[in-house]
Amino acid sequence: MSSTDVCDLPKGFWEIGNYRHNVRRIKDGVDQLDDFAKMCRERADIEGKYAKMLQAFSQKWRNHFEQTMPPSSTRTSLMEVIGESDSLANLHAMARDRLNDEIVKTLSLFRKENHHPSAFRAPKEIREVEDAFEKAQRQWRKLYERTEVAKKAYYTACRSERSAAVLLANAQQDTSISLDGTQKMRDRCEKAHEEVLRTKQNYEKFLGEINTYKSPYMENMSFVFAKCQQMELKRLKFFVEMITGTEHVLVDLINNNNLWNRCADVLAKFRGVPSRNARDFCEKVLSKGCFWWSGLDEASDQS
Repeated sequence: MSSTDVCDLPKGFWEIGNYRHNVRRIKDGVDQLDDFAKMCRERADIEGKYAKMLQAFSQKWRNHFEQTMPPSSTRTSLMEVIGESDSLANLHAMARDRLNDEIVKTLSLFRKENHHPSAFRAPKEIREVEDAFEKAQRQWRKLYERTEVAKKAYYTACRSERSAAVLLANAQQDTSISLDGTQKMRDRCEKAHEEVLRTKQNYEKFLGEINTYKSPYMENMSFVFAKCQQMELKRLKFFVEMITGTEHVLVDLINNNNLWNRCADVLAKFRGVPSRNARDFCEKVLSKGCFWWSGLDEASDQS
Protein backbone atom coordinates (compact mmCIF):
# COMPACT_ATOMS: atom_id res chain seq x y z
CA MET A 1 0.00 0.00 0.00
CA SER A 2 1.26 3.48 -0.87
CA SER A 3 1.04 6.73 1.05
CA THR A 4 -0.35 8.39 -2.10
CA ASP A 5 -3.70 6.82 -1.22
CA VAL A 6 -3.92 9.21 1.70
CA CYS A 7 -2.62 12.20 -0.21
CA ASP A 8 -5.24 12.02 -2.97
CA LEU A 9 -7.66 14.02 -0.80
CA PRO A 10 -8.08 17.61 -2.06
CA LYS A 11 -5.86 20.02 -0.18
CA GLY A 12 -7.35 22.86 1.79
CA PHE A 13 -10.69 22.17 3.41
CA TRP A 14 -9.98 18.51 4.22
CA GLU A 15 -6.73 19.23 6.03
CA ILE A 16 -6.81 19.23 9.81
CA GLY A 17 -7.82 22.62 11.20
CA ASN A 18 -8.60 24.18 7.82
CA TYR A 19 -12.33 24.21 8.59
CA ARG A 20 -11.62 27.50 10.36
CA HIS A 21 -12.02 29.28 7.02
CA ASN A 22 -15.70 28.28 7.10
CA VAL A 23 -16.10 29.39 10.71
CA ARG A 24 -14.44 32.70 9.88
CA ARG A 25 -16.78 33.14 6.93
CA ILE A 26 -19.84 32.83 9.18
CA LYS A 27 -18.37 35.22 11.74
CA ASP A 28 -17.53 37.77 9.04
CA GLY A 29 -21.12 37.49 7.78
CA VAL A 30 -22.48 38.33 11.23
CA ASP A 31 -20.10 41.29 11.46
CA GLN A 32 -21.31 42.50 8.06
CA LEU A 33 -24.91 42.53 9.26
CA ASP A 34 -23.90 44.43 12.40
CA ASP A 35 -21.95 47.00 10.39
CA PHE A 36 -24.83 47.44 7.95
CA ALA A 37 -27.22 47.99 10.86
CA LYS A 38 -24.88 50.66 12.26
CA MET A 39 -24.68 52.32 8.83
CA CYS A 40 -28.48 52.42 8.43
CA ARG A 41 -28.91 53.69 11.98
CA GLU A 42 -26.45 56.49 11.27
CA ARG A 43 -28.23 57.35 8.00
CA ALA A 44 -31.55 57.44 9.86
CA ASP A 45 -30.05 59.86 12.39
CA ILE A 46 -28.85 62.08 9.54
CA GLU A 47 -32.32 62.06 7.96
CA GLY A 48 -33.89 62.94 11.30
CA LYS A 49 -31.47 65.81 11.95
CA TYR A 50 -32.01 67.18 8.46
CA ALA A 51 -35.79 67.03 8.93
CA LYS A 52 -35.49 69.03 12.17
CA MET A 53 -33.24 71.58 10.49
CA LEU A 54 -35.76 72.03 7.68
CA GLN A 55 -38.59 72.45 10.18
CA ALA A 56 -36.62 75.07 12.12
CA PHE A 57 -35.73 76.84 8.88
CA SER A 58 -39.37 76.86 7.80
CA GLN A 59 -40.63 78.21 11.11
CA LYS A 60 -37.97 80.94 11.23
CA TRP A 61 -38.63 82.38 7.80
CA ARG A 62 -42.40 81.98 7.96
CA ASN A 63 -42.45 84.12 11.10
CA HIS A 64 -40.04 86.60 9.54
CA PHE A 65 -42.07 87.24 6.40
CA GLU A 66 -45.37 87.32 8.27
CA GLN A 67 -43.98 90.05 10.51
CA THR A 68 -42.08 92.10 7.92
CA MET A 69 -44.08 91.76 4.72
CA PRO A 70 -47.68 92.85 4.17
CA PRO A 71 -50.10 90.41 2.58
CA SER A 72 -49.39 90.15 -1.14
CA SER A 73 -48.94 87.68 -3.93
CA THR A 74 -45.18 87.84 -3.31
CA ARG A 75 -45.60 86.87 0.33
CA THR A 76 -47.98 84.11 -0.70
CA SER A 77 -45.35 82.80 -3.12
CA LEU A 78 -42.68 82.90 -0.44
CA MET A 79 -44.94 80.93 1.86
CA GLU A 80 -45.30 78.33 -0.89
CA VAL A 81 -41.51 77.97 -1.00
CA ILE A 82 -41.39 77.68 2.77
CA GLY A 83 -44.15 75.09 2.61
CA GLU A 84 -41.94 73.03 0.30
CA SER A 85 -39.44 72.88 3.18
CA ASP A 86 -42.15 71.48 5.43
CA SER A 87 -43.03 68.83 2.86
CA LEU A 88 -39.37 67.93 2.40
CA ALA A 89 -38.91 67.73 6.16
CA ASN A 90 -41.81 65.28 6.36
CA LEU A 91 -40.23 63.13 3.64
CA HIS A 92 -36.90 62.95 5.44
CA ALA A 93 -38.61 62.24 8.75
CA MET A 94 -40.52 59.44 7.01
CA ALA A 95 -37.23 58.09 5.59
CA ARG A 96 -35.79 58.11 9.11
CA ASP A 97 -38.76 56.16 10.46
CA ARG A 98 -38.69 53.63 7.61
CA LEU A 99 -34.97 53.01 8.00
CA ASN A 100 -35.40 52.41 11.71
CA ASP A 101 -38.58 50.33 11.45
CA GLU A 102 -38.10 48.40 8.19
CA ILE A 103 -34.32 47.95 8.18
CA VAL A 104 -32.64 48.41 11.57
CA LYS A 105 -35.32 46.60 13.59
CA THR A 106 -35.51 43.77 11.05
CA LEU A 107 -31.73 43.36 11.15
CA SER A 108 -31.83 43.27 14.93
CA LEU A 109 -34.61 40.66 14.89
CA PHE A 110 -32.70 38.45 12.43
CA ARG A 111 -29.59 38.71 14.60
CA LYS A 112 -31.59 37.79 17.68
CA GLU A 113 -33.28 34.78 16.07
CA ASN A 114 -30.27 33.33 14.24
CA HIS A 115 -27.19 34.30 16.25
CA HIS A 116 -27.69 33.82 19.97
CA PRO A 117 -25.14 35.21 22.43
CA SER A 118 -23.00 32.80 24.42
CA ALA A 119 -20.49 32.86 27.24
CA PHE A 120 -17.81 33.11 24.58
CA ARG A 121 -17.32 36.12 22.35
CA ALA A 122 -18.72 34.37 19.27
CA PRO A 123 -22.46 33.57 18.92
CA LYS A 124 -23.63 30.13 20.02
CA GLU A 125 -24.26 28.99 16.43
CA ILE A 126 -20.63 29.65 15.47
CA ARG A 127 -19.40 27.68 18.45
CA GLU A 128 -21.69 24.80 17.49
CA VAL A 129 -20.30 24.74 13.94
CA GLU A 130 -16.74 24.80 15.25
CA ASP A 131 -17.48 21.95 17.67
CA ALA A 132 -19.13 19.95 14.88
CA PHE A 133 -16.04 20.30 12.69
CA GLU A 134 -13.82 19.32 15.61
CA LYS A 135 -15.92 16.22 16.21
CA ALA A 136 -15.83 15.31 12.51
CA GLN A 137 -12.03 15.57 12.48
CA ARG A 138 -11.32 13.96 15.85
CA GLN A 139 -10.91 10.34 14.65
CA TRP A 140 -9.20 11.44 11.44
CA ARG A 141 -6.73 13.52 13.44
CA LYS A 142 -5.95 10.53 15.67
CA LEU A 143 -5.35 8.22 12.70
CA TYR A 144 -3.38 10.86 10.83
CA GLU A 145 -1.04 11.59 13.75
CA ARG A 146 -0.47 7.87 14.34
CA THR A 147 0.28 7.37 10.63
CA GLU A 148 2.73 10.27 10.67
CA VAL A 149 4.58 8.73 13.63
CA ALA A 150 4.79 5.38 11.80
CA LYS A 151 5.97 7.15 8.65
CA LYS A 152 8.78 8.94 10.50
CA ALA A 153 9.84 5.66 12.15
CA TYR A 154 9.95 3.95 8.74
CA TYR A 155 12.00 6.77 7.20
CA THR A 156 14.41 6.70 10.15
CA ALA A 157 14.85 2.93 9.78
CA CYS A 158 15.56 3.35 6.06
CA ARG A 159 18.25 5.94 6.77
CA SER A 160 19.79 3.66 9.40
CA GLU A 161 19.82 0.75 6.95
CA ARG A 162 21.54 2.83 4.28
CA SER A 163 24.12 4.01 6.78
CA ALA A 164 24.78 0.44 7.97
CA ALA A 165 25.13 -0.77 4.38
CA VAL A 166 27.72 1.92 3.65
CA LEU A 167 29.70 1.00 6.76
CA LEU A 168 29.59 -2.70 5.83
CA ALA A 169 30.77 -2.01 2.28
CA ASN A 170 33.66 0.09 3.57
CA ALA A 171 34.59 -2.56 6.14
CA GLN A 172 34.69 -5.27 3.51
CA GLN A 173 37.19 -3.24 1.52
CA ASP A 174 39.30 -2.28 4.54
CA THR A 175 41.89 -4.99 5.25
CA SER A 176 42.68 -3.49 8.64
CA ILE A 177 39.26 -4.48 10.01
CA SER A 178 39.05 -7.99 11.41
CA LEU A 179 36.57 -10.58 10.24
CA ASP A 180 34.83 -10.33 13.60
CA GLY A 181 34.40 -6.56 13.16
CA THR A 182 33.05 -7.06 9.66
CA GLN A 183 30.59 -9.67 10.94
CA LYS A 184 29.32 -7.27 13.58
CA MET A 185 28.66 -4.69 10.90
CA ARG A 186 26.90 -7.33 8.82
CA ASP A 187 24.71 -8.25 11.81
CA ARG A 188 23.94 -4.58 12.36
CA CYS A 189 22.98 -4.22 8.71
CA GLU A 190 20.65 -7.21 8.94
CA LYS A 191 19.01 -5.82 12.09
CA ALA A 192 18.57 -2.48 10.34
CA HIS A 193 16.90 -4.26 7.44
CA GLU A 194 14.60 -6.11 9.83
CA GLU A 195 13.71 -2.78 11.43
CA VAL A 196 12.88 -1.40 7.99
CA LEU A 197 10.55 -4.32 7.33
CA ARG A 198 8.91 -3.98 10.74
CA THR A 199 8.38 -0.19 10.53
CA LYS A 200 7.18 -0.46 6.93
CA GLN A 201 4.64 -3.10 7.92
CA ASN A 202 3.47 -0.90 10.78
CA TYR A 203 3.30 2.13 8.46
CA GLU A 204 1.27 0.20 5.87
CA LYS A 205 -1.08 -1.00 8.62
CA PHE A 206 -1.88 2.56 9.71
CA LEU A 207 -2.17 3.68 6.08
CA GLY A 208 -4.79 1.00 5.57
CA GLU A 209 -6.74 2.17 8.62
CA ILE A 210 -6.72 5.83 7.65
CA ASN A 211 -7.64 5.12 4.03
CA THR A 212 -10.51 2.94 5.21
CA TYR A 213 -11.77 5.85 7.29
CA LYS A 214 -11.41 8.36 4.43
CA SER A 215 -14.99 8.03 3.15
CA PRO A 216 -16.67 8.40 6.59
CA TYR A 217 -14.38 11.35 7.30
CA MET A 218 -15.32 13.15 4.09
CA GLU A 219 -19.00 12.39 4.68
CA ASN A 220 -18.90 13.85 8.20
CA MET A 221 -17.02 16.94 7.07
CA SER A 222 -19.33 17.45 4.10
CA PHE A 223 -22.37 17.27 6.37
CA VAL A 224 -21.08 20.09 8.58
CA PHE A 225 -19.98 22.06 5.52
CA ALA A 226 -23.48 21.78 4.02
CA LYS A 227 -24.91 23.16 7.26
CA CYS A 228 -22.51 26.12 6.98
CA GLN A 229 -23.62 26.68 3.40
CA GLN A 230 -27.28 26.74 4.44
CA MET A 231 -26.55 29.26 7.18
CA GLU A 232 -24.57 31.49 4.84
CA LEU A 233 -27.14 31.24 2.04
CA LYS A 234 -29.90 32.27 4.44
CA ARG A 235 -27.83 35.22 5.65
CA LEU A 236 -26.93 36.33 2.13
CA LYS A 237 -30.54 36.23 0.93
CA PHE A 238 -31.61 38.24 3.95
CA PHE A 239 -28.74 40.69 3.45
CA VAL A 240 -29.76 41.28 -0.17
CA GLU A 241 -33.36 41.88 0.96
CA MET A 242 -32.20 44.47 3.48
CA ILE A 243 -29.98 46.25 0.94
CA THR A 244 -32.86 46.27 -1.54
CA GLY A 245 -35.22 47.61 1.12
CA THR A 246 -32.77 50.38 1.97
CA GLU A 247 -32.52 51.36 -1.69
CA HIS A 248 -36.32 51.49 -1.92
CA VAL A 249 -36.43 53.91 1.01
CA LEU A 250 -33.84 56.17 -0.60
CA VAL A 251 -35.40 55.99 -4.06
CA ASP A 252 -38.81 56.87 -2.61
CA LEU A 253 -37.17 59.86 -0.97
CA ILE A 254 -36.03 61.14 -4.36
CA ASN A 255 -38.93 60.07 -6.56
CA ASN A 256 -41.82 61.37 -4.49
CA ASN A 257 -44.83 62.26 -6.63
CA ASN A 258 -46.43 64.49 -4.00
CA LEU A 259 -43.31 66.63 -3.74
CA TRP A 260 -42.92 66.83 -7.50
CA ASN A 261 -46.58 67.84 -7.89
CA ARG A 262 -46.21 70.49 -5.21
CA CYS A 263 -43.13 71.92 -6.92
CA ALA A 264 -45.01 71.99 -10.24
CA ASP A 265 -47.92 73.86 -8.63
CA VAL A 266 -45.55 76.38 -7.05
CA LEU A 267 -43.81 76.98 -10.37
CA ALA A 268 -47.14 77.45 -12.12
CA LYS A 269 -48.18 80.03 -9.53
CA PHE A 270 -44.84 81.83 -9.77
CA ARG A 271 -45.30 82.54 -13.47
CA GLY A 272 -48.20 84.90 -12.77
CA VAL A 273 -46.74 86.59 -9.71
CA PRO A 274 -45.17 89.69 -11.37
CA SER A 275 -48.27 90.75 -13.31
CA ARG A 276 -50.60 89.84 -10.48
CA ASN A 277 -48.51 91.74 -7.96
CA ALA A 278 -48.42 94.82 -10.19
CA ARG A 279 -52.18 94.63 -10.78
CA ASP A 280 -52.94 94.31 -7.08
CA PHE A 281 -50.71 97.24 -6.25
CA CYS A 282 -52.31 99.33 -8.97
CA GLU A 283 -55.81 98.63 -7.71
CA LYS A 284 -54.81 99.39 -4.17
CA VAL A 285 -53.10 102.66 -4.97
CA LEU A 286 -55.22 104.09 -7.78
CA SER A 287 -58.69 102.82 -7.06
CA LYS A 288 -58.94 103.28 -3.33
CA GLY A 289 -58.58 106.18 -0.94
CA CYS A 290 -59.39 109.90 -1.29
CA PHE A 291 -57.34 112.62 -2.86
CA TRP A 292 -57.88 116.42 -2.89
CA TRP A 293 -57.95 117.93 -6.37
CA SER A 294 -57.47 121.70 -6.78
CA GLY A 295 -60.63 123.84 -7.31
CA LEU A 296 -62.45 126.97 -6.12
CA ASP A 297 -63.62 126.80 -2.55
CA GLU A 298 -66.01 129.63 -1.54
CA ALA A 299 -65.04 131.50 1.56
CA SER A 300 -67.32 131.06 4.53
CA ASP A 301 -67.84 133.07 7.71
CA GLN A 302 -65.51 130.74 9.47
CA SER A 303 -62.74 131.06 6.82
